[in-house]
Parts: sequence; structure tokens; C-alpha cells
Amino acid sequence: MELLIILPLLFIAITLFVLLWYAFDGVFGGEDYPTSKNTVKKIAEAIASRHFEEGLLYDLGSSRGGFVLDILNACPGLHAVGIDNSFLRTWIARLRSRMSKKKAVFVKEDIFDANISKADIVYVYLPRPMLPAVEEKLQKELRPGSIVLTSRVDFPDWRPSSVVPKNPANKDEEDVLVYEF
Repeated sequence: MELLIILPLLFIAITLFVLLWYAFDGVFGGEDYPTSKNTVKKIAEAIASRHFEEGLLYDLGSSRGGFVLDILNACPGLHAVGIDNSFLRTWIARLRSRMSKKKAVFVKEDIFDANISKADIVYVYLPRPMLPAVEEKLQKELRPGSIVLTSRVDFPDWRPSSVVPKNPANKDEEDVLVYEF
């Protein structure tokens, strides 16, 4: 009888703990930049047009894994690694990946310490003040033939090699900037 009382209370306590932790991370863990599903479709087009459907993609600042899981739906042959410096966000991304049965890898690491030299594709949707340092990291680590994709943000010193334009009739879609190495 005591077990019937303890289990629901334990479930409630764990749920409240996770919700409070989630709220704390949202307030103090930095901004979260979600990519709309319509923009993910544009990114998938850019990946397919360059024949990287089975390539290795890194999402720098992957947060809770939304972009990685969405792009794996659009490009199921892709291999994807999400990198974020928040334990909670990485944990949530891993949980979401297991629940969706996607083959995504989520790593808790500072994006500037991560080795991304094997990447075919890097997706960047980070705050603008970080972009000069990210630009320098990418320039040092990426090999010829790889691409960097962004939406809503652009690098201060680079010109995109192409732009996949948004549909003006769709408010939830952004231009996708493609930088080739």
C-alpha cells in the first residue's frame, strides 16, 4: 500500500524537479534560437543540392536538439552531432533523440573546444556577437568541400556562395545562407 503512495509522489517530485530545472535553464542558461520547420526544409534543399544527404552535420549550439531532429526527418541518411554547453539542454536533446529513435549524437561541450574538422556541414544559428569567433574557428578547422549553413544570421567577414531564398508568403521561413569552403 505504501508503494502505491510513494510512486506517484516520486513521479510528481521528479517531474517538478525537471520542470524547475528546465525553467532555470531557460532563464539563466542563455538564449535558445529555434529554427522553424519551414527553414529546415530550405536547409534540407541546400544539403541535397550539394549531395551531402549522407554527410556529417554539426549543429553548433544545438540547445534541446530541435534542429538536429528535424533535419534528420528531412534527410534521414545524414549523420548529425549537436553540440551545446548546457548539461540540461544536452540531456533533453538526448532524451528526445531516444524517444524519436533518431541516430543523433548530442555532446555537452563548449563549441570552441569541439573538434569539428570531420564535418561536411556545419549549421550555425547563434547570437551575432559570437559570429566573429565562430568564423575564425570554422576557417581553421573545416576542410575544403565542406559547407556552413546559417539562417537569420550572417558572418561579418564572409560572403555566402549562395542563398536559398525564403518564400515571401511564408512568415515562418528564413533565407538560408550557404558558405562553401
